[in-house]
Amino acid sequence: EDRIFAIRDDDSDDILEVSFAEIDPEVAGDYHATYHYIHGPRANRSFGLFLEGSDQPFTIAAIDDVDRDYKKEALLLLGYDYENCVDFTRLYSLPGVPKLSSSTISRLIKRQLLAERPNMQAAISTFMPTYANSNSMFACGFDKVFLLKRNRHKFAARPDLGDGAYEHLTNRRAGDRDVISGRQVLLPV
Repeated sequence: EDRIFAIRDDDSDDILEVSFAEIDPEVAGDYHATYHYIHGPRANRSFGLFLEGSDQPFTIAAIDDVDRDYKKEALLLLGYDYENCVDFTRLYSLPGVPKLSSSTISRLIKRQLLAERPNMQAAISTFMPTYANSNSMFACGFDKVFLLKRNRHKFAARPDLGDGAYEHLTNRRAGDRDVISGRQVLLPV
C-alpha cells in the first residue's frame, strides 16, 4: 500500500500522514458552492485528502459522468466511448495545503477508478490557463488537449446583495437570466 506524507517546508520535523477517501458528494458540494470560483457543485462522486488527525478534507475533488453533448461528441470523434470515460468536474484546495495536493488527489482518483472500472478509456477535465499553469494537470496524467472552447465570463446582478453586486455564472446557471459578459480577453478553456 502506498503511503503519503506531508512535510513542512521550514526546518521543523513536522511530518503528517495524508489519507485519501471517498466523501459524501454533499460535503464536496458545500465546499465547491462556497469556495470554487464557479460556485456550482457538480458531482456524482467526490473524494478528499485529509491530514492525519483531521476529519475535514483539505483538498476536495468531484467527478461525474461525461454529460455535456460537446464533450461526448469530441470523445466520439477521437474513438472513445464516452460512457466509459469520466469527467473531473471540480477541484478545490484550502489555502496553505501541501504542495502537489491537486495532482496527488487526481492521480489517486484515477487509480481507484481504474481498479473499479478496468474498461475506463479516458479521464477528462477542464483547465483555465488564464488563471493557472498546467503543472498539476500534467503531473497527474492529463497530458492531451482534445477540445478547446472560447472562454468568456458571464455575470448576473444580485440585487439581494445590494446595488452593483454581481455573481459569476456558468452557462447552465445563467439560463435565461439577463447577463453581462466580461470584457477581459481570456485564453481558451
